[in-house]
Amino acid sequence: MNRPTYTWRALAALLDYPSADLIAHLDELRALIAEERIIERRSLVPLFDALAQGDLIDAQSAYIDTFDRGRSTSLLLFEHVHGESRDRGQAMVDLLAQYDRAGLSLDSSQLPDHLPIFLEYCSMLPREDGYDALGEIAHIVAAIAQALRRRESPYACALEAIAVVGGAAFDAPEGERDWEPEALDAAWIEEPVTFMGARAPQTARTSSAQPVVWMDRPQDGAGTRRNA
Repeated sequence: MNRPTYTWRALAALLDYPSADLIAHLDELRALIAEERIIERRSLVPLFDALAQGDLIDAQSAYIDTFDRGRSTSLLLFEHVHGESRDRGQAMVDLLAQYDRAGLSLDSSQLPDHLPIFLEYCSMLPREDGYDALGEIAHIVAAIAQALRRRESPYACALEAIAVVGGAAFDAPEGERDWEPEALDAAWIEEPVTFMGARAPQTARTSSAQPVVWMDRPQDGAGTRRNA
């Protein structure tokens, strides 16, 4: 039986809405990440420290301000690929089909393109398949990480770690500060655009088990798969 990759489950927990239960188990999450050695534990120190040293209410407020203000920092992956277009609905269906085949069931309150949910899915796959799945979203995650870095958010380190394992390089130019009020107002009235070569899933369906097409993957992408 395939052993779960606990690093992805730990990162899913760290990137979810902060709770008292999360804060109480930070040391256990550190230990899981250190044991598997997929990513360098020290790279996550800013996020662990921010969660451990801050007030829970402040952490929850910061989380909402970080991920719900501006499209560039959203953890909803299809926000970066399809925006609000109708293609997003079919992409959700396709992604749910992938989760179902892996044995992952969601409740009605969970959105399948939420990054923590996708990380949970990756944790259930055979190790190399999990790396391949992360590779499909690595450049989306890298773009989010860069936006978080511009905001000086402690969450940036976690997104960077995921993107590097997925094979993304951090070489994109600095983007718009779209979390600021004027840019935020403008962003939500613009037509959605494709993201770094993203393509909508095929519209002709022969079954409900179509693979999700995230983007045209770079030919010369660089990155590190894992740390020993």
